[in-house]
Amino acid sequence: MIIKHKLGYRVYFPGTYEWEKIAILIAAGHEMKAPQAFAYLCADFFTAQSILQELKKPIEKAVYVRAVLKDSYAVDDKSIWLLKALVFQGLFSGKLTIADAQKLKTPERYYQAARQILDILNSSASIVNKLDRLAEVLKPFLDECYARASDLSKMGEIFPVSEFESDKPLPILASLSSELINLALHGLYGKGNRDTITFAPDPVIIQAARLSLYNEFLASTKRSGQIDSGRYYGTWSIGDDPSQLLIRDTLRTFGIVAPPLFSLKWTDGEKGPTSSCNHAGIALDVSTSMLSPASKAARAKEAAYGLVEEARKRGTEISVCYFNSSTLLKTYHKDYNKAQEDIASVIVNGETDLVKPIAELARAGVETMLIVTDAEVTDERDQEVVLATLDEASQNSNIHIFIIGERKQNWIIGKKWETYQIKPGENFTEKAIHIL
Repeated sequence: MIIKHKLGYRVYFPGTYEWEKIAILIAAGHEMKAPQAFAYLCADFFTAQSILQELKKPIEKAVYVRAVLKDSYAVDDKSIWLLKALVFQGLFSGKLTIADAQKLKTPERYYQAARQILDILNSSASIVNKLDRLAEVLKPFLDECYARASDLSKMGEIFPVSEFESDKPLPILASLSSELINLALHGLYGKGNRDTITFAPDPVIIQAARLSLYNEFLASTKRSGQIDSGRYYGTWSIGDDPSQLLIRDTLRTFGIVAPPLFSLKWTDGEKGPTSSCNHAGIALDVSTSMLSPASKAARAKEAAYGLVEEARKRGTEISVCYFNSSTLLKTYHKDYNKAQEDIASVIVNGETDLVKPIAELARAGVETMLIVTDAEVTDERDQEVVLATLDEASQNSNIHIFIIGERKQNWIIGKKWETYQIKPGENFTEKAIHIL
């Protein structure tokens, strides 16, 4: 039965080992101290639920439950084991009663938490939604274990790291919020890297981050009516220049390329809408202050992603300067996919230095400069240096500054550049992409 349970991880969670990574991502997004333990515990729950549904005889179910709980007794923290025992009892009998909790002498909060877990497991929600809700319930218990210095590392990895080589995207990841993903990236990879610009290394997490931004970009275009308005798109017909055919956008919209009924083209030229800007630069603030609240970083990345997509449509070269207390300028030229992947996976961490990214983009010769920041520069002397750098850069670049925050940063308002005040949580992708 123990072997069956362990093998069940590969079948019921829910069949691919990418799900362990997703569970860890969601736990970290909830700022859980031990995200790996959360993934391990969820795998136990999903596996037990599926195996108990398959077993027909009550005696087989009883043997299975006893075997798994006996095996985990020596490994799990006592509080986690009690919670697991209650959930397994509910899965075994089909319901959980207060009498079951009293037999194990568990506190009332354990009983209530187990009831919530059972409701989640038995719901018709998606796996991602279930994991998200389970994280809310389990976080207090796992964080308490962590605070007691319980050896949660005993709840080992479900799959060896060496087995994880897949980089295939899971479309369902698009349902994860950008706020959760940025908190997860900070929690998983942000320690000890405060003075550098770093990117998430895990391919599944990168895919989750990128799909989340892509999902929001599609929502933005739908809100603005771009695709339906005909501003950019027309129907490709037999006899048209094949270079006008937008294969990728057609597949996204219709799922098939079959001229002339199911295809799209640019309506005003072979290369789509033209732009007077040949090289655009984005200065993206990835300092820790952008996580207060996390919606600041989420909306900033969404806008940057949308700007790259707009640059793709117009054939504009793109550079992105990521900055916290350090600066990393990456000139992507027309490698838009790589730019969007980096924007999605960059880790929000560190202090803020607003001078260097402006100077870096100016030296790169960008014609249009878009700065996305919360402008949390409090020292007046530093503010003066920022203004002087902006003044110099404005001689050769059109500068637009999107300031995200509750408080207006009047110190950065100038006559030679445009400033836009954005509330935390406010979506400004539509405003940003119209600048190119």
